Amino acid sequence: MSEIAQLIIGSEKLTSIFGRWPSFHDAEVHELRFQRGHIDTEAKVYEFPLLTIELHLWLMTNDVDQKGYYVSTKHTLTTMKFHDVDNFKMEGFNHQNAIFGLGIEQKNTRRRTFAILRGRFRAILRNRRYVYLLAYRNR
Repeated sequence: MSEIAQLIIGSEKLTSIFGRWPSFHDAEVHELRFQRGHIDTEAKVYEFPLLTIELHLWLMTNDVDQKGYYVSTKHTLTTMKFHDVDNFKMEGFNHQNAIFGLGIEQKNTRRRTFAILRGRFRAILRNRRYVYLLAYRNR
């Protein structure tokens, strides 16, 4: 299992589709959703800010179609939920949002995790708790 996959709850959903943890190269960001959270200490409710990112990814093969384009397979729409987000920066959001890859690092034992989506679209976030992954085949 890759280091990134170890930091994501539910990562096996993608590895079962792709046979390994995908590179996310050329994946496209389709949607970003923020929820501000809610804290009510008297009711013991502690819902911290949540960022949900929806990505379209696929497997590029070495096969070429009749038009000369590489054939892509296993098109998958995946949703990642970053809990307890306390810092977020983004630039370059447009009609495509292709990324070069996805990188996640654990900086210390308090589960402070950084996620970086690189490419023309860039997002850097910091969250303190965990990352959930939901995945399903698109085609």
